Amino acid sequence: TWNAAVLCAKDGCEHLYCHGGPFLVALVGSDRGRQITFATVYSSATRKWSGMISVKEWNVVEMTGHNAVVGNKAYFPCEQSDSVVEYDMGEQKLSVIGAPFGRLVGAEGGLLLFATVLKPRLHLHIWSMEVRPDRTTALARRRIIELAPKLSGYAFLDVSVVGFAEGVGVIFLSTKAGLYTVELSSSRIKNMDRERSLGKIMPYMCFYTRGMGAVADL
Repeated sequence: TWNAAVLCAKDGCEHLYCHGGPFLVALVGSDRGRQITFATVYSSATRKWSGMISVKEWNVVEMTGHNAVVGNKAYFPCEQSDSVVEYDMGEQKLSVIGAPFGRLVGAEGGLLLFATVLKPRLHLHIWSMEVRPDRTTALARRRIIELAPKLSGYAFLDVSVVGFAEGVGVIFLSTKAGLYTVELSSSRIKNMDRERSLGKIMPYMCFYTRGMGAVADL
């Protein structure tokens, strides 16, 4: 199994409106037969993949999970353990780091964000985690948001975190009653789609078509 992240290759870039510049593709995966976790990175500047690196620590990388990028490090969730794989593209090093119970949704302010919905009281729990240079971590419970007053009884049957909009602090929840958004700053909850239950949301801030520039800012 494998997962990948695309990031800007410019030093000091905030990665918000960096259209058309050099980019990197970080790919991390698991080889069940060889019992290893491996990684490589593609550079648009050289049009080449780096040499493959690996560690003899096998964790199944979640193919459909959200990843996160902090500086020159990319983080990917594992399927069967409370851990994430850290790929340091500068040092070309792989590490497996313990993580809080919950789904990795992204990063904000240089910290990894994790979120989950706990029953029966139906609260959205959000944690932030700092990964220090020595790979030790500092964990903080950032917010607990009560969902019950805003969700219909039918939605209670199946609620899961399916996405996060970095930069605006909005979490997406999939329920039996449709798609909801939760604003972390205000705790405001809004129904976006009453028709579908979705497995993953990847929000876009804008679209870019080569030769046309940024064609739509959302």
